[in-house]
Amino acid sequence: MRSGWTLALWLLFVSASALPASAELFTADVHTTVTVYDTHYWSGIEVEDGGSVTYTVRLLSGDLVNVHLMDDARVAPFLSGSVVPTVNSEEDTSSSSYTHSSAGRYALMIDNGYGESVCKVDIVVRSPDSSWVVWVFVALVIVVIAAVAVVVVMQRRRPAARPQDQPGGPQQYPAQPAQYPAQPPAGPPSAPAQPAQCRYCDFLMPAGTQICPRCGGFN
Repeated sequence: MRSGWTLALWLLFVSASALPASAELFTADVHTTVTVYDTHYWSGIEVEDGGSVTYTVRLLSGDLVNVHLMDDARVAPFLSGSVVPTVNSEEDTSSSSYTHSSAGRYALMIDNGYGESVCKVDIVVRSPDSSWVVWVFVALVIVVIAAVAVVVVMQRRRPAARPQDQPGGPQQYPAQPAQYPAQPPAGPPSAPAQPAQCRYCDFLMPAGTQICPRCGGFN
């Protein structure tokens, strides 16, 4: 009887060990409840440069679980029993949450050592954040509006230009000297005065002389 129980337990162990891991290919964000027998995992989780992956595993009932985030290429060695490096691991836990922000292809592994666990699983992959582009655009718009406002204020504070200073206003010319009508040319020069003869003594007096230098007579 004892040997029969031993054989039954051995067969149960062998059959449990032969159960393949339950695998899913990640194609979109996951929000689901799964029952884990031994191992359940999602592969093909793509993270782009500047993006991130966030997972949350919460035990609803059953055995505690081990949660591993690893490189997708390490899934096969891990399932074969090899010890592989992981991005993040938590052992014998009822709740696990983690965010990873490096580009790559990953897999999320949940195992419980041939137990049975009901888990709520959320896996979210975020694309590169482009919000900084929006903020840069908004900042540029603000700078342009501020520059236009400054120009408008400066234009309003500037004193009004005189009409002659405005384009299209009456043109100003430099003052010209006054013009006078031309004077007629003067006549021929008069002949020089001739010496006069004294009427008293017939002496030739110098031109313009009225008193004779000889006799003293007044001419």
